[in-house]
Amino acid sequence: MNTEAMISLTHFKILLTRETGQRFSIEQFVSDKIYARQILTIAEDSDQEKLILAALKLRELFELWPEAMPTPATPAASPSPPNDHPNTQKYVTSLR
Repeated sequence: MNTEAMISLTHFKILLTRETGQRFSIEQFVSDKIYARQILTIAEDSDQEKLILAALKLRELFELWPEAMPTPATPAASPSPPNDHPNTQKYVTSLR
């Protein structure tokens, strides 16, 4: 873990404890992404701007963005008719 991440995590822990009374383990935060996301969610539900910004910074530093919801499958596009000659398309890509 780099120095910036450690300083941000320590600052966040102090803010979270002061504002919400919630305590957490830094070791578990770093090693368990599910636990870390739960702690960050608690902080983001606060009405304290400094705490929310600190949580967002940690999400960025540790790449702890919420898991993407699966999107429903889109219907498959109808297949295009086969080309008799592979060079019949004039423009496949742009020159720019």
